[in-house]
Amino acid sequence: MERRKDDRRLQRREKLTTALLVKISIWAISIVLIASSITFLTTYNNARERVITVLQRDLAPTLERNQTLFNRIESNANILADEFLSQYEIVKTTEGVIEQFEQWYEETSPGVVRLKPEFNRGIATSSRYFENLSAFIGPRETAINDEFKLRILAAQHVLNELGPAWQKDVANTHFSMPENALLMYSVDSPWGLLAYKDLVITDFSVVKSTLQSENPDRTPNWTGLYYDISADVWTITYQKPIDLNGQHLANASFDVALGSLLNDLTEKKRPKSEHIVLNTKGDLIAASNLAQEAIVERSTLTSETYDEPLYQQLSHLVTSENWTSQSFI
Repeated sequence: MERRKDDRRLQRREKLTTALLVKISIWAISIVLIASSITFLTTYNNARERVITVLQRDLAPTLERNQTLFNRIESNANILADEFLSQYEIVKTTEGVIEQFEQWYEETSPGVVRLKPEFNRGIATSSRYFENLSAFIGPRETAINDEFKLRILAAQHVLNELGPAWQKDVANTHFSMPENALLMYSVDSPWGLLAYKDLVITDFSVVKSTLQSENPDRTPNWTGLYYDISADVWTITYQKPIDLNGQHLANASFDVALGSLLNDLTEKKRPKSEHIVLNTKGDLIAASNLAQEAIVERSTLTSETYDEPLYQQLSHLVTSENWTSQSFI
């Protein structure tokens, strides 16, 4: 009898001991897992911060250099717009200006008027020398009236005077107008002579974004990356709307070619890294992994038109955040 009691006490002790060991083991394993997780997260976050710091340090000179370029372009657009308004007032009081338009411009197809090719090759006329200029006045619903001609001539004179000063910073300098007209100074491309005769520039997102109906606040903007089918080049554009007494006269604009951006902004500083630059709307500006098949005629590369997974993720990140600085890595 006594022996059975001893056996039962021994069994209870063994059960208690086993339960205690199980609890100790569970606690020990839990502590190890928690400690390991904390160590992993701490190590991972520290490593991640080190990588980000290194990338920021690598990119800092490039970002500073390009931010300076972008700031300079925006400042030059203000100069271009002011000079246009000054020249516009001058041509309105100058005799014989309308006759100049009739002499310098020609109808190349029904409803389409272009600046004569000599103004791109180089020509001396009216006591001035013109070169590297082209103009396209495309299909429109109304006739070209005298006021419109004055604006076109004012833009032509300003481009001839100021365009050469900025040719090393930008691909071209140009004025676009809401009446489906564009005048350009470019040493590389006579865009106005190359533009398709049926092209309506205000139908597409670049110039369309400057119209009063689309941009009531009259805010200057950088476009996303787009393919200029007439010039056969990837580019981004800075545009500053020019209004006078409530009328949208023109846009002071510069194109920056993709090549110069890719060579600098997206140069890989580390192996297995990809560099993608977006504007605050999530539109693509430049990328080291740009797929050539992504070319969409006359369209900016946005989350709707460029189906690349990494870009899609970054575009969503940009548009879902409220950025408080001009640039962010």
